[in-house]
Amino acid sequence: MEARDEVLQVMYWMLGEGISHEVDPAYVARFLVLPEEVVAHALQGLRDAHLVLRGAGAGTYRLTKHGIEEGGRRFYDEFRDLTKQPHGECAPGCWCHSPEGEGKPCPSVTRAAASA
Repeated sequence: MEARDEVLQVMYWMLGEGISHEVDPAYVARFLVLPEEVVAHALQGLRDAHLVLRGAGAGTYRLTKHGIEEGGRRFYDEFRDLTKQPHGECAPGCWCHSPEGEGKPCPSVTRAAASA
């Protein structure tokens, strides 16, 4: 279960940072310093849980909408002391909370949605 959480979080982070939206087990294994077989097993578990689905490339995976939401929640839970807000969410003082920004799309949320 721990490997699945780590894989989900790193996929969410990669997506949020624009590093990659589709990954294969070898690529994730290099980031997490885990054996590729462990990552492949974790990805299969995430697929069974409908958090990832097969990507367009051979042997690749990408986050589902639910995977992005769950990955964001877990990433935030893990790193909340180091971050102000999760990727794709604006800070409490963001201009979109002001009268000028009311009813307009927040650029933070728009950027995250565009990269998904």
